[in-house]
Amino acid sequence: MGETRRTPAEIKGETQLSKPRKKLPRGVYEKVPGSGIYYIRYSDATGNIQRELAGRSLTAAVKLYQKRKTEVLQGKKLPELLRARKVNFRDLLTDMLEYSKRNKLSYADDVQRATVMGEYFGQRISESITPQEVDRWLASHEWKAATQNRYRALFLLTYRVGTDNGKVNVNPAKLVRQRREDNARIRFLSEQEEYKLREVIANECPHHLPEFEVALNTGMRLSEQYGLTWNNVDFQRRIVSRMAMHVTFRLTTPPSQRWERRTRCQTASRGFS
Repeated sequence: MGETRRTPAEIKGETQLSKPRKKLPRGVYEKVPGSGIYYIRYSDATGNIQRELAGRSLTAAVKLYQKRKTEVLQGKKLPELLRARKVNFRDLLTDMLEYSKRNKLSYADDVQRATVMGEYFGQRISESITPQEVDRWLASHEWKAATQNRYRALFLLTYRVGTDNGKVNVNPAKLVRQRREDNARIRFLSEQEEYKLREVIANECPHHLPEFEVALNTGMRLSEQYGLTWNNVDFQRRIVSRMAMHVTFRLTTPPSQRWERRTRCQTASRGFS
């Protein structure tokens, strides 16, 4: 019986199998020998063994292994590979309210809104909350656009404080679109209403009349007016400035076109002379 002839492919495969395998660099290995798909293996900053897919390039695998070893030597924790401590959303709300109490005039409003947010999201892991969930939650309430935007702003602040404190690395509220507010209202006192209001103040609490003059002639909100200090008042230029709010109120007539808020303005000399 004659010898069976082998094909060139069989001869080539036998030759390749007969070749000794090349020793791979330290920390690099193949799950399937000869597959050409490389992985790296190393000890992280806590001493645990980590394995990571590097791809088909041996050079890239070596570089990735060296990079991971450098990060371990620098004492970095790898959040994409290690389990970080899970932080509940309620913990972020607590930190946010501490910040609000120190820095915001609307702290009481933040407490009320944080209570509503905590009832729904309080027990959730902070990083598991998605922008879609926040958007749907806002839409599920029969709130006006302005109210929804106030809650969205508080979500932003909550995650921003959490990021500053190193507790989270995401902020889903950034991807929630702000609602368009079309509930603006321009309301002026008529001369008759102003006369009646001034008469009541003069009779019942005349010491508040200068405050009424300031509010009427500048259009300042309650928090803006009662948060003023003498440093905000420029008698020479007849201007009241709230730099933190980027608003300037000019105490002259006619009203300046540079105002950032439309108000009914008259000469306020009675309150500032």
